[in-house]
Amino acid sequence: FSVTELSKSITYKERFVGLHFFYHAAKNRLVEIIPGELTALETLETVSQFVSLVGKDPIICKDVYGFAVNRFFVPWLNEAVRLLQEGQGSISDIDTICKKLFGIGMGPFALMNATGIQVAYHSQVTLEAFGVLYKVAPALKEQAFAGKPWETNVDPVPDADSAKESLIRDRMLGIVFFIASSIIEEGVCSSTH
Repeated sequence: FSVTELSKSITYKERFVGLHFFYHAAKNRLVEIIPGELTALETLETVSQFVSLVGKDPIICKDVYGFAVNRFFVPWLNEAVRLLQEGQGSISDIDTICKKLFGIGMGPFALMNATGIQVAYHSQVTLEAFGVLYKVAPALKEQAFAGKPWETNVDPVPDADSAKESLIRDRMLGIVFFIASSIIEEGVCSSTH
């Protein structure tokens, strides 16, 4: 949602700002703060202080599709689905390699099951405005419309050989570095916030 667009229905646009909490909001410390075109500096500073006081880590982002985090995170999910549909690895391979590579507790397929496959699909559709790399993987669209979770327990022991693991690692790191550099280059957020 565009904060600037939403502010059009508000009388005091300078007092309107977006806050984007992340799943699971009680545990996840990150909160994006998104000023609209007319948001006053005082409003931005007050909201930043509020977010810090409630124990969260604020980052200030431009009012663009995906803000910073979804612009970064959702293509990562989409790339995992592309790898699966290309036959480059199983769900278990990709989740296991990503958990190890990024030092996280859940791989991309388990995360989509937890946060909502439809949410990942809808978010990726909005990001298509940024170009071909952001095109929704057909298997993600299919899974979203099927309304079923990914079958993450089908192959509990990954069968990744070193070539497969290397390819998955390279692709997942490639998407992360490309998107992160794009976000910084476009000024969506700074590298220090």
